[in-house]
Amino acid sequence: MGAEALYSKQSTNEVRATYALSERLSASGGFSLRKRDYEGAQANFGPLLDEDKFRRIFAGMTLRTSRRLDLSLEGGHEKRNATGTIFDYSGGYVGLRGRLKL
Repeated sequence: MGAEALYSKQSTNEVRATYALSERLSASGGFSLRKRDYEGAQANFGPLLDEDKFRRIFAGMTLRTSRRLDLSLEGGHEKRNATGTIFDYSGGYVGLRGRLKL
């Protein structure tokens, strides 16, 4: 995101855990929080954005179908709270991933 600012500061904190349910199946989940401050921000071409907070909670499952192929399903919820309501949003997501080891 390109904000008209002198500089920006960002901090990210995340907690993630994975638990093996069996030799082939594992479950994971976590929470992340990212804060950004845009120091000296100006509203030259639109609404002012001088800070935002982004939260995500997520959970997933991974199945090892063979030694070389993993299939993962992950879902979660995201929420962004920024300066002014025009930048705020809240929503969910679901993703499917395959990983092939060569």
